[in-house]
Order: sequence, then C-alpha cells, then structure tokens
Amino acid sequence: VVVHPVSAAQQPEPRVRTRTGAATTFGYLGRLTEEKGVGLLLDAIGDNPLVVAGDGDGAWKDRAPEQGQWRGWMEPGPFFDEIDVLVVPSAWREPFGLVVVEAARAGVPVLVADQPGLIEAARVSGARFRTFAANDAAALRASLEMPVRAYTAGDTSAPRVDIADV
Repeated sequence: VVVHPVSAAQQPEPRVRTRTGAATTFGYLGRLTEEKGVGLLLDAIGDNPLVVAGDGDGAWKDRAPEQGQWRGWMEPGPFFDEIDVLVVPSAWREPFGLVVVEAARAGVPVLVADQPGLIEAARVSGARFRTFAANDAAALRASLEMPVRAYTAGDTSAPRVDIADV
C-alpha cells in the first residue's frame, strides 16, 4: 500500500454552484495527448460546455465542439473556478492522478476513468467523484449526463482496487 500525504490534509467543503439553470460546465486540465484521453472526451462531450487547459498538440482544437473553450496552460485555481466538474478520461493506467487531488482541494467533483491510480487519488483526497469505463466514449457520454449531485465522496460505483490488479 502506498500512503499519500494528501490523505492527511483537511477535506474541502463541497463547492456550491451559484449558476442556476445553466448547463454543467465540464473541464479538462492536463497534457493534450491521446493517452490522457483528450480524444475520447471530445468524442463524448456532445453539447455540454467544455473548458480545456493544458499543454500539447494544438490539433485537438480542430476536433473540439463549438462550445469548447481552450485556455492553454493555466494555474489550477482559476481553472477550477470556471468549471463544475473535472473530467479525467485517461486511456492509460495512471499511477496517480494529481489533478484529481487538486480538484478535490478546490471542492470540484471529478469524473474519472476507472483506472486504479485515478480511483485511489479520488479516494485518498476525499473527492466527490464518479467513474466510467475507461476508453469507452458511450460510457463517458452517459456519465456526462448524470447530475452533479450524483457525485459522492468514496463513490461505491468504483471498483475496489487491489494490488493484484495493478
């Protein structure tokens, strides 16, 4: 078992949405690469508002929906102020998702691919989160339609991660 120092930190208060009636704004923060699942997110996002921040291949902008907003690299704090839910759609087996911890500290719920490192990061940081089947655009699309109130700390829909699974 790897003990992460984030588990000892004070748990954040859940953020309260101040925009009523507005569509949920989803966000992606990280490297703009295929293994991070950017393509999967763009395939699944539909008509939902999306804010993307990070470094990488600018060609992703060409695939983005009209409602997509591209920020380039930016500090996490201001980014989290712009979104309602962080999406972490990693296609590879993330060893630990630091961006999940950052979102939890900002009180932002997280939608994560069911990769062991992402689930562990969500659990140890006290994030309100939900999971979806990794590399499955239909599963991600369905999860994007779930209400934010469906995100809970210690989400029981997430599979238990055992060291034998890694």
